[in-house]
Amino acid sequence: MMKLIKNSTWLDLAIDLRNSVILAIWRRVMATMIFGLLITIAYHQGYAVNQPILATLIPGVVLGLIFV
Repeated sequence: MMKLIKNSTWLDLAIDLRNSVILAIWRRVMATMIFGLLITIAYHQGYAVNQPILATLIPGVVLGLIFV
């Protein structure tokens, strides 16, 4: 293993997919990107896709206090 690393350049190691986490997460990344694209398209079509600040702030504070 050490001999393989010594003969490889840093670029070869950086783009090597055999032992990479990319193979494990690429589906989730693509799903998140598609979801973001759908939200962006809906926003540009005129749909209200934003959420009021207090709608997430108050439950977050309450949950934070419960966990403390």
